[in-house]
Parts: sequence; structure tokens; C-alpha cells
Amino acid sequence: MKGTLPSHRKIFAFDSIVVTGIGVISAAGTGSDALWQAALEGRSLLKNGVGMVEDTQLCHPYRYFNKLSRATQLALIAATEAYDSAGLHLDAHQTNKHRIGLVAGTSRAANDLICQVTARTLKSVSAFPNSGSLIRPSEALHTAVASLSGALCQFLEIQGPALTVSATCASSTAAIAQAADQLLLGHADIMIAGGAEAPLGEGVREMFEAAGILADPSEVENLCRAFDRQRSGSALGEGAAFLVLERESDALRRGVRMLARLGGWMTGMEPAGRAAVDESGKAIERLIAGLLNRCGLCARDIDLIHSHGTGTRLNDLAESRAFRNLWLNAKSLKESELTESQQVFPWIQATKALTGHTLGASGAVESCLTIQMLQHQTIPPAIHFTEMDPECGIDLNRQVLSGLKLNRALKISLGFWGHQAAIVLERMNDE
Repeated sequence: MKGTLPSHRKIFAFDSIVVTGIGVISAAGTGSDALWQAALEGRSLLKNGVGMVEDTQLCHPYRYFNKLSRATQLALIAATEAYDSAGLHLDAHQTNKHRIGLVAGTSRAANDLICQVTARTLKSVSAFPNSGSLIRPSEALHTAVASLSGALCQFLEIQGPALTVSATCASSTAAIAQAADQLLLGHADIMIAGGAEAPLGEGVREMFEAAGILADPSEVENLCRAFDRQRSGSALGEGAAFLVLERESDALRRGVRMLARLGGWMTGMEPAGRAAVDESGKAIERLIAGLLNRCGLCARDIDLIHSHGTGTRLNDLAESRAFRNLWLNAKSLKESELTESQQVFPWIQATKALTGHTLGASGAVESCLTIQMLQHQTIPPAIHFTEMDPECGIDLNRQVLSGLKLNRALKISLGFWGHQAAIVLERMNDE
């Protein structure tokens, strides 16, 4: 009909969006290759119950770097690597900075810096009541949530659409979705998207312990055992990851290597409560089904699922039930018709035992790992997974699996207050 807006499915097919750069900093060190090698080795990077970035990794030429929150420092390092890996530093004089944008996601933002300022002020007032304020004028700027996108845009001289978004642990996946929308709408030619988190400072870990989210750190082999019968909780980690997104035609014009295609994206909400999870998995199922429908795909088209996989009992149960509902329906099977030899699901990954749960950054960190899996046609071993929970029915691989046929991957992120986000990543042809 004349004047009818095109469907999302037609837009995706017409305006293919690709990933041309990735950057990561994690407990494995700086760079996506360091994280990939650690994943292949199947070794957890958790020490003393957390995944921490070594202070020696925190180096960057931004003039105010040492004054920033730790999350913003991590973001600068990862985003700069992504920017450079996409060849944007080489095109600096030919790229219109007004057509480059950025979306950064975070859950806790500058929480560490706020706590430091508060502690310093309270200590000063207690010891020297008449000493005056010890708060530096710049701290009003550096403790802003938007300092995450602000510092990155200032250093990279980005002048297009930019913002910081927060959707708890779905933040960076939601940031990727928002960035893709900007490209789809024609508001930018290049978007940098991802997230950063530094939740290991004083108070944050205690909050998660009080909420019953974390496993006992003294039981090292029990940290983040996603879908395992003995799982008892997650473990915190810090890090950052960013992806460079652009339209395929622009990437071809620039002559840059395309790492993956962004086949689709979707955000959602499950307003069941502040931290409640719908154990039936119906809310997650709706998100995935909606995304697949929007992309013009069915469940059988997905070769790999990179789950949220926190290792908490309710999250893993809800995710696995959503998977079972979707993929059993796709195969026209009933639970009673299953045999032990049947592979119902695509390959499933859960990698938070590697880095720790990096909260708002986890979706972007795990998306970078997913891209590596598609590129290498390889799946790393699941860390700490020893015994399948029959309630979940997901048996993760315990060894490196290579020589696979992985064309499409689904990445899911879930968070407090019911936030959801998911993307589909597709392997680029070897042409």
C-alpha cells in the first residue's frame, strides 16, 4: 500500500549492519585476543572470588584519565581499541566526526568515585570540623553517569549522537541495540557501542552478597557454575568492551574487514519485580521469539546461544525453560518423546565463570567472545561445569569444540528490574 512504512524485517535485509571493530579489557588483560585465549584454555580468571583487571593495564593518553572513575577508565581503553581496530584512526581526516556516534552502557557507573569522595569528606569532617571541603571541583563532572560517554566522545572527538544508557545487567546489549537503531534511522554512519563496569569497590560486593546473588568465594570451583546441579550463585568481575557498527556498504567503501553481521536486536521488559524472575521462562521466550520473528528467522536458524548464564538458580532455570519451550516447539517434540541421544538445543555457552559477572558490561564482553566463536568456528569449554541439572536439561561442553558449523548466534542479557536485551550475530562469509 502506498505510504506504508517498511517492516523491520525489510529494513534489516536492506540495511545490513556489520561489526568492523572490537575492543576489550578484562581480567585476562587488554585486547580481545587475550580474552579468547583464556577462554580456550578453560581457565577461570577469578581470584579471591572476583575477576579484577590488573592496575598495570590502566594506561591511556586521555589527559584526565587519572581523575576518572575506574569504569570510565576501562571504557576508554576498550573503546579506543575498538576504534583503532576498525581503522578509524587511519581515516581520521576523511571521516565526518558529526556522523560518528556512541552509546555506552553501565549499571553502576562512577559508584567507586562517589564512594571515595564521600569517605574522604566524612573522614575530613570528623577529624577536622573546620577544615572546609576536600571535594575537588572536577569531581562534580567525573561522578556523572554520562561521564562514560562524555570522556569517550571527548577523546575520540565524536560529535554525532551519543549517550550513556543503564538497563542494569542488560546495559551494554541494550547499548548495541540503540546504536544499531541510530544507523538504521540514518542518524549516523558509524556507531561505537558497548559498556563498562567496575563493581569491585567498597560496598558493591557487600550489596550483592546481601541480595543472595553471589556464590561462596571460598568454594572456588563453585563460582558461576551456570546450569550445573551444584550452582549456588555468581561472582563479580570488572571490565569493558565496545563494538564498532556501520552499514555494510560503508564498510566496503572504507575497505575495512567485517568481523560479523548484526542480524537483529531487541530490548524488552519483565516487570515481575525488582529482582524477581519468571521461573516459567515465558518472558525470556517472548523476547527471543520476538527477535527471531523480527529478523525473519526461526529457532532452527540459530546455531549458538550465548546465554546470560549467571549461575544463580532462578536465572538459569528461567533461561533453560525458555530454550526448551522454543526449541522443542521448533522440532515438534514433546518432553516425553525426548531421548538422551537427541540434541534439542543449538550449542549453548555460559562464560561468566571466565571473567566474573561484569554486570552492565557483560553483554558486550560476551558479544566479543561470540564473534570470536563465529570467526574460529570453535566453542571454548564451560568452566566449572561438571554435572547437568536435570531441571535445566542443558549439558554444556567440557572441552574445546572446533570445526563446527556456526553461522548465527543469539546473545541474551537479563538484569534487575526486569530489563532484557538480545541480539543476533552472524558469521561473515569467507569471500
